[in-house]
Amino acid sequence: MSDTQTIAFDELLDRRNLKPVYQPIIDLGTGEQVATEALARWPDLDIMPDSAFQWASREGRLAELDEACRNAAIDDAIAHGLPPQFELFVNLEPSVLGPDTATRLLTRAAGQAGVVVEITERALLHRPAELLRAVHQLRKSGCAIALDDVGAVPDSLALLPF
Repeated sequence: MSDTQTIAFDELLDRRNLKPVYQPIIDLGTGEQVATEALARWPDLDIMPDSAFQWASREGRLAELDEACRNAAIDDAIAHGLPPQFELFVNLEPSVLGPDTATRLLTRAAGQAGVVVEITERALLHRPAELLRAVHQLRKSGCAIALDDVGAVPDSLALLPF
């Protein structure tokens, strides 16, 4: 793993360094791949995703990194052509949800990719009212919602019915 002191933070945002990878999502009943989850990677910088996002949080730039990762994932998926009815899962840190998140996300996808917003469970309990408003807005705008790492933070299970 790279020492974050040897690279500049902006190198994480540089599309030459930010390389989305895609993890298949399989329908267990049919065995068919029905979607893919986009994951951010920085192979040339030798930095792990957790380290990158912790660094962004310390720098006060988590929203910027989170959006750069989503944009890279959507842009690359569209450029490579997604099959019809194929969904692209993109991660979204709950702490960076804002009133225009859904609009920017759907504008980026421009109807060329079905987007499922995968909200990481790690921060669900920090701002639940804001999170629920943002989830409502995302759903109203046409985004499906998925939860990532369900059960990793047992206290957050109380929010599942909402």
